[in-house]
Amino acid sequence: MKVSTSGLRQDSPARPLLLGLLSYQGVTDAAGAASGLTIVCGDLVNEPSYDGQLLKVRSGPAAGQVKPIYVQAGNTLTFATPWTNAAGAVVQIVAGTLFDILSISGGGGGPGPAPREGLSYYGVVDAVPGANQFTIGSLAGLGAGKFDGATNPYYAFVLRDAGGAGAAPQGEQLPITAYVTATGAFTTGAFTAAVAVGDEILILHPNVAAVLVILAGLAVPGVDSVINLLMRDVTGNKADTALYAATVTDSLMRYLKAVLHTEVLAIGTFTTSSATVPADTGRTEANDAWKGCLLMPLVAGAGATAFQPKRIVSFANVGGVFTIDPGNPFTSPTGLVAYAILPAQADFVPAADSARNVSTPEVVGNKADAAVTVVGVVASAIAYTKGILNVIAAINSGFQEQADVAVNINAILAAETDVLNVAVAGTRYIVRSLRLKCADPGANTVTVRLYELVNDGAIAVQSFDITAANFGTYLSLMDMFGLPYLAGDNLRVTVQASAAGPYAVSGQYSHATAT
Repeated sequence: MKVSTSGLRQDSPARPLLLGLLSYQGVTDAAGAASGLTIVCGDLVNEPSYDGQLLKVRSGPAAGQVKPIYVQAGNTLTFATPWTNAAGAVVQIVAGTLFDILSISGGGGGPGPAPREGLSYYGVVDAVPGANQFTIGSLAGLGAGKFDGATNPYYAFVLRDAGGAGAAPQGEQLPITAYVTATGAFTTGAFTAAVAVGDEILILHPNVAAVLVILAGLAVPGVDSVINLLMRDVTGNKADTALYAATVTDSLMRYLKAVLHTEVLAIGTFTTSSATVPADTGRTEANDAWKGCLLMPLVAGAGATAFQPKRIVSFANVGGVFTIDPGNPFTSPTGLVAYAILPAQADFVPAADSARNVSTPEVVGNKADAAVTVVGVVASAIAYTKGILNVIAAINSGFQEQADVAVNINAILAAETDVLNVAVAGTRYIVRSLRLKCADPGANTVTVRLYELVNDGAIAVQSFDITAANFGTYLSLMDMFGLPYLAGDNLRVTVQASAAGPYAVSGQYSHATAT
């Protein structure tokens, strides 16, 4: 206790009254915070705690004001509200200011004393030194590591936004990541809006903050809120809109709605029950808007059709009629029940003789495509196939099959020996198959030659050598000449040895003739 009683007699009745009313009289020896929330007096370090007692300023612009001491820490006294002058403006308590600490507590006129166990601390921001930082001078000097424990830090709760309109970040809280005891500077994560000078802050014990988190989590966030502080923010609001792109600010509800919309394109209720052409007159989409999608009743109607997905082959705007794949209709009429349209896309047959060349079905074609025998860039595979078949049919229709002819000849050096020679005037021939086998020519060769008409003259157009390496094989037209068959008015195949001989040649051929 430090109270001046100079000028009073020891037996003066005023002396015990003065000592009873005052606990301490002092003079500030350094300037307090610019926020007007602190008083600094070095001699206080030698005094007991005066938390909760009233302090009266006796000189300077704030003279006559009385406030309860919120926190006493070392040589600094902190107050819940700032000191002001006669005009109501905040004033800084400068060095040399006289003050008295009264022997009575603050009562109910303002915030009570800060709990000694440190459950919460109140302060007003008096500086913003950097991003995600703020300074509360009245909370300086409380000790390094006081608020920023690595595993269980205190939280900064924005009690009141300085603007007075309840704007962000009012009501938000974040853990404290750093605290500078020398200046009262705090660092947190990013609030949805920056903390500003004049904002009122509560520094909350982690257990108190946890209770607020639980209580806050019971409320629903705003629609499409981008706040990311509590699990309620992550979960979202029932009225959130669907979002189709991943971000770092949007709720689970937004994503769920987007997923649902991509999996269920539309819903409705049938107004006509049918296994093949159900309808919903409430649908307004354009013709074939749902072509290729799946139509699925959601509840059982006249039969057990619930959850049967069936292909929509066409959709008519007039009447909202869905035509279902006739090869796979519903097992019974749908009933007048709710349904869903699901995403899918089938490969539909293009129109007959379509010239489009965008999808594989258009390249394959339509069963009704007309035959094409001239190569181009717009006909389908079906059209060309029909053209080939028509040509073959035309060729085959005029030919008469002849009996197979056996081949038993010798290949000699002196001249060519005919395997076949068909050249009757006015007759056309197709040799469908030919097989030849030769005796081993040893170091020599037996040459097989093919003659066809070229400019109305028989010319050797192909040849093939039978050697010791291949004589054991029954050689075909494809083996010898690379042709599947022979066709013409004058066809001749011969054999001739390169030396020595004779070499026996055997085989068989089949042919047809047309006149």
